[in-house]
Amino acid sequence: VDGVVANSRSGSNFAQKLYGYDAGQMHVVWNGMRVEDFERQAESTTDYRREFFGPGEHKVATLVGAIKPAKDYHLAIETAAQLVKSSPDWRVLFLGDSLAPPVAGYKAGVHSDTSDYKDEVMQHYRRAGVGDRVKFAGARKDLPAIVKQSDVLFVTSCREGFPNSVLEAMVLGVPVVSTDYSDIRQILPRPGQVIGTRSPEQIAAAVVDAFLDRDEIAAEQIRWVRAHASIEKATENLERVYHQYIRLPALAKAA
Repeated sequence: VDGVVANSRSGSNFAQKLYGYDAGQMHVVWNGMRVEDFERQAESTTDYRREFFGPGEHKVATLVGAIKPAKDYHLAIETAAQLVKSSPDWRVLFLGDSLAPPVAGYKAGVHSDTSDYKDEVMQHYRRAGVGDRVKFAGARKDLPAIVKQSDVLFVTSCREGFPNSVLEAMVLGVPVVSTDYSDIRQILPRPGQVIGTRSPEQIAAAVVDAFLDRDEIAAEQIRWVRAHASIEKATENLERVYHQYIRLPALAKAA
């Protein structure tokens, strides 16, 4: 190929190492959000706090992602347990725990979202003894509305590409706390939102801090999205890449 578009800098670096591409062949264009459309999708009259955790003044931290090793659900459960035990008014919700359907003749690799891994995670969850305050809600069609009503979105991933769930939370005005992976340090506006260690205590403390400063963080996040990751910005960046590869005679003929 002449050029490759990756949706994260970490993905670009991975492709260069795996396939031997030159850095000059690689172009990074972050994913883009249709901001107003996604905000409309998140509108709902349902009180999700009450639906999941009953009456009371609860603060809700949410994690979105299939149960697979890349999401490090074991760290997520430890973080959730630390949060609800140290701050009794907090609750934690896990969304999107669907598993990939089995494929005949396919042997799952170590990074796959297998049923074995899910079983290990659910056993860990039961041992933590926080079932009344930490819940798995599965894959939901109303996920944007649930996230919008959350107080903080937290991420415990150790590897993956561009974090769409982070971008969606930023659009919806929900402060994000994350482990350090992919391009997250270039995406979240405050250094304190990214935890450099894989410590459940530090992640839980960062969730509390983000809640206390949630309005300011939310405002900074949506400004970042509009400047760097709107659908208009992504389109503009892709067009800039494409123009580097358009052959001038073909362009003149089309005109």
